[in-house]
Amino acid sequence: MARSRLILDSGAVSAISEGDARALTWAKRATERGMLIGVPAPVFAETSTAHGLAATIHRAVRPKDTVLSTTLDIAVEAGVMRYRTRKTHATVDAIVVATAARYPGSIILTSDLKDIITFALERPDSRLTVRSV
Repeated sequence: MARSRLILDSGAVSAISEGDARALTWAKRATERGMLIGVPAPVFAETSTAHGLAATIHRAVRPKDTVLSTTLDIAVEAGVMRYRTRKTHATVDAIVVATAARYPGSIILTSDLKDIITFALERPDSRLTVRSV
């Protein structure tokens, strides 16, 4: 079984890169509990820019150590969740949850509680916890 992780969405990645105390505390707690931090690859599409912020984000979350690939199975599951919940605008959020579901017992750190919780309810078997930054 895959080890649980602290999964970051775009808002959480941005919060950590900006030095947000709440987000940094969650990352510290997760590390102290032996959890790995994970960022689904599409999150970097939402957080990367041509400006200096992108470099700050990449230093904050070290993508080479934390990036979680989006497989075909994850993409299809995210698409089905989007369809069932009628949240077609929230593709990356659905991918975040579908990715987290691969790591039962994970915590998703998000700035978008409403969409993430809606998708997480689609995967009760994964025992996902959702927390806000």
